[in-house]
Amino acid sequence: FGGGEPIISPVGGDRILVQIPGLDTAKIQEARDQLSRVAKLEFRLVYPDNGQKLKAIDEGKDVIPPEFRIESYKMQREGEKPIEERLLVKKKADLSGDRVSNAGASYEKDGWVVHLRFDAEGAKQFGNITAANVHHRFAIVLDGGIQSAPVIQDAIYGGDAQITGRFTEEEARSLASVLQNPLQTPV
Repeated sequence: FGGGEPIISPVGGDRILVQIPGLDTAKIQEARDQLSRVAKLEFRLVYPDNGQKLKAIDEGKDVIPPEFRIESYKMQREGEKPIEERLLVKKKADLSGDRVSNAGASYEKDGWVVHLRFDAEGAKQFGNITAANVHHRFAIVLDGGIQSAPVIQDAIYGGDAQITGRFTEEEARSLASVLQNPLQTPV
């Protein structure tokens, strides 16, 4: 949030106090929102021929497969207008967000990227999913809304993955925060 190292201390048996030294007053509400966000994070496969399938559905030549649903995904590249895309995503999660053990953002030669690491079971599941779905999209879904839908470039074993795209610093850090801290209990 741009402040110093946070100070977190217990208050009574059921509360905590979070102090962020040097926090800009404009960022206080953003910090409150981020800290109190209860979230359900999931990873869901996107239909392999998404564009063609949606076109056929729109033309009445096909129907939505029963295990999928249509969701809108709004993305914005730095310096560009937002683009809304419709995706056919699985109704049921292929991988739960509670399997993410660590996430972060960094700037690399081609721009901002998001790194994530899965726990042992998540690494195994992620490896199997990515191996079976190379060149397909894998949606990152938070509270039912698609946050990102990167293309699986290769099978990813070992539990470490990287999400690339034309992220701004804020987008990369926000996505990493979502992956790292999906609260499952209200604060």
